[in-house]
Amino acid sequence: MRWLKRTAFVLAALLVVCAAYVAVVYFFGSEDARGRLDLFYAAIMANRHPPPIAASGVISSGSDWMMPEPASTKFTAILRRNFPPGSDEQAMKVALISQGFKPEKIADCGQGNGVVATQTDKHRCQVREDTQALRYDWGGAPCDMRLAVRWVADRRGRLTTIEGYYSAECL
Repeated sequence: MRWLKRTAFVLAALLVVCAAYVAVVYFFGSEDARGRLDLFYAAIMANRHPPPIAASGVISSGSDWMMPEPASTKFTAILRRNFPPGSDEQAMKVALISQGFKPEKIADCGQGNGVVATQTDKHRCQVREDTQALRYDWGGAPCDMRLAVRWVADRRGRLTTIEGYYSAECL
């Protein structure tokens, strides 16, 4: 029983030392050190699961798990089964947002003249939401995965088409 108390004490001490280190880096560290700390935090707190609508059978566990196909086709089929043409656009958005999908953000960086923007210019870009696209991200280091939903609705707010897309990126 004594060894259990000692082990608990050592673990508590290590936790206090780690918390102190994080506090010192956060408050007194360089911008670069804070950036690394942010990356570490993001990796620890990352969502690791696909959304419920795609939890069964959309993403392959085989050698093609990073490939956009057949996952995109499977996801589109599930979307069309749950939200067929004529479905209410708002009801579809509410259902997907309740599962963790978020509006797609687009960086509008100017004229589109083909010039590559510098990092400073990219910070000045206006970010807007695509009103007919949602996305769901999960994974974290070393691989990030994404499902995106794009649709078209008529003037009455009824779906005319809906498409699903899957992508994965690794460091």
